[in-house]
Amino acid sequence: MFKTKFKFFKNIANIPDPGVLERDLIERKIFDYSDNFEDDSFSELHLNKPSLWNVYEHANHQGLILVKNVFTRQGQWYWISRCVTDYPAPPNLNNLAPIGLLAPDENWFDVCLESPDRGSSILKKLRWVTLGYHHNWDTKVYSEKMRSPFPDDLAQLCRIVAKLATGWDFSAQAAIINYYYHNSTISGHVDHSEPNLDAPLLSFSFGDSALFLIGNDSDDVSPVMLKSGDVAIMSGPSRLAMHGVPRIVPADERPWELTKNSGNSTEKDKFVIDFINEARINMNVRQVLYPGSKTL
Repeated sequence: MFKTKFKFFKNIANIPDPGVLERDLIERKIFDYSDNFEDDSFSELHLNKPSLWNVYEHANHQGLILVKNVFTRQGQWYWISRCVTDYPAPPNLNNLAPIGLLAPDENWFDVCLESPDRGSSILKKLRWVTLGYHHNWDTKVYSEKMRSPFPDDLAQLCRIVAKLATGWDFSAQAAIINYYYHNSTISGHVDHSEPNLDAPLLSFSFGDSALFLIGNDSDDVSPVMLKSGDVAIMSGPSRLAMHGVPRIVPADERPWELTKNSGNSTEKDKFVIDFINEARINMNVRQVLYPGSKTL
């Protein structure tokens, strides 16, 4: 059933109206945060006040949480910029170095910005970057030998979002930053490489929208539209659900442009805007270890 629905939704003519998809979302209350985070944490990470967040759970997929209006406009710009300019840099890993398109000590962004001829050949070949525990795409096993420091700002963002949306004390230890383009898809799969399969998965979307498809043991397959700034959380029964992205949908709004697209934009700003205007970025963050464990 998942494969059938995946093939169906690859055709943009079959994308449901957003209003139809929203009928399956049930509003939830946010968890109390007053004793957990300082107000400065929200402004430093460019987050809206939690009272402005909209938290939903999918009616047909228990544990699939969707959080909207988390980021300010400046916040969307901040996290997009981090994913384009900073996270592709070493010691983080990417898909281009193993095939010789980047040297291990090169940053994809620097090459694209400073060497236009070479950069144009790799601009849309960046598919993924891994942070913290690096996912081994061959063995599907995490290892202490493949680990780099995890960004403090992203870890704090995940702590706040997970606590407020699910009540979970989340420790971000691994991330896969996915870069999608207009014809990109990601086939149905289950994320089960982490030793800790109880902790939720956090997925942050920026740029173009994505039609996200999720299934369950009852063979109920549901589409969910993820827009820029949305956070999808797979927890509880949905933690090990089959899921994928059959279709990227051009964004109907570009809040990041309202923040930085001005006469004062730098070359770096213009590059980021041009890139995200034709792409989708997904920050997929996991907790690898059980609470109290320091290593695998």
